[in-house]
Amino acid sequence: MDEERIILDEKESLILLELIKNSRQSLAGISKKTGVPTTTIHNIIRRLKKKGIIEKHIAIINFSKIGFPLRINFIIRVEKKKELLDFLIGEKCVNWIKKINNGYDFIVDLFFRNLSEYESFKEKIEAYGIDGKKEHYIIEELKEDCSGLLSNVIKNKRL
Repeated sequence: MDEERIILDEKESLILLELIKNSRQSLAGISKKTGVPTTTIHNIIRRLKKKGIIEKHIAIINFSKIGFPLRINFIIRVEKKKELLDFLIGEKCVNWIKKINNGYDFIVDLFFRNLSEYESFKEKIEAYGIDGKKEHYIIEELKEDCSGLLSNVIKNKRL
């Protein structure tokens, strides 16, 4: 939360926006869309990685198409935080874990083949002293990128 805010210039912002749209596009493709020379793009990407702005290039996977149609987010309050966190980090069904506030400790994104797998997982986590839990079945994913936010920031020159 107390990280230093980094001010991006317009070229950096445009390149980030293109990478959010498709991180596998070529530097020439980005250059064509932004008007920024490829060598400049290469240098900017290297600098953004060094500053920690670009952490990794990832694919967004449609897990239901590969046999994991059940996606659940649960919000959890637990007595044994460290022990549960260690357990969750090692579980293959866990997509991500975020530390949260307002009376809960973590929000966890999970994928399962079926309800039986999820019920088995819930039994395992009970050993960590669950004080509270809210389950949310993801019905439909409506948006999963931040290109709109970055576009708005660029347009309003708030970076």
